[in-house]
Amino acid sequence: MIRESLGELKYRPKYTAVSRTGRRTCCPGVPRQATGFAMRAWSFSRIFPVALIVAAGVWLYAGTLRELLQTWLTDGNYSHGLVVAPVAAAIAYSRRRKLAELPIAPSGRGNLLLAVGLLMFAFSRWSDVTFLAGLSLVVVIAGLVWTFAGPKVLRELAFPIAFLVFMTPPPDFFVEKIGAPLQRASCSYAAMVGGLCGFDVESQGVMLFANGLKFEVDLPCSGIRAINCLTAFSAVLAYLARTSPLGRALIFLAAVPVAFAANVLRVLVVIVVANIDSLKADVMSFHDASGPVMFLLALGVVLLLKRRFECSWRDDVVPI
Repeated sequence: MIRESLGELKYRPKYTAVSRTGRRTCCPGVPRQATGFAMRAWSFSRIFPVALIVAAGVWLYAGTLRELLQTWLTDGNYSHGLVVAPVAAAIAYSRRRKLAELPIAPSGRGNLLLAVGLLMFAFSRWSDVTFLAGLSLVVVIAGLVWTFAGPKVLRELAFPIAFLVFMTPPPDFFVEKIGAPLQRASCSYAAMVGGLCGFDVESQGVMLFANGLKFEVDLPCSGIRAINCLTAFSAVLAYLARTSPLGRALIFLAAVPVAFAANVLRVLVVIVVANIDSLKADVMSFHDASGPVMFLLALGVVLLLKRRFECSWRDDVVPI
């Protein structure tokens, strides 16, 4: 009797777990501390300081978020910023199973990145540069994840956190630096193609003369809006693409020339409509309607490019 009791104690599992069906299952050889990941990960001692710091961050960046929201709502060049945060959150949510398998290992090294982000924010407030304030928010989020969750979790969430950069408008000097060349290039290339097709068109700088009408290719028509938006979408497509790192990089980089070509095609549509006497009175209506159409066309080109790289990568992979 005593030997049997000792034998039962010897081979008794260290703990039991309850399955979804209500049955108690034995898990011998696994320490009790390895279970209850969600309970340990979201215990009060862990969630309270995180919630406190998040609340402090919202209070600290309230002005920056207000400025960004105003920019998204009033400036069409950066209206895509409204969907950047939801897309980043959706990508992070799609990685929830992988994140559940990773250990939570807080690291003090994350405080260094957090300090860098706060210094960037302080400098942005001093210099009144919204771009640095938005960029510092991304750095602070990365520092918080590294500090409280560890480097492995940060590595898993690297893309959705980095993707938040697209919600911040670039600095004004950068827009002015590339805006004027894009205006002149869009005008000259569209006039060149229109002239080769036999249309009455002439370009002078950022001015277009077509069939007695005069147009100015201003900054919104330079292609900056399409480049900003298509670059953000291409980053997501490159991340989701099942191809090599080089293929992903090419998918992302293709956004700029594809968006520029779509903008040139949009200006060409204006030239064609202006040369049709029965439609020239409604040329601006065609101009406004062609914007979304050309963007969807450019997005379709990037999607085809992604599909092409995925097919080529599958052909190159030889099963073992």
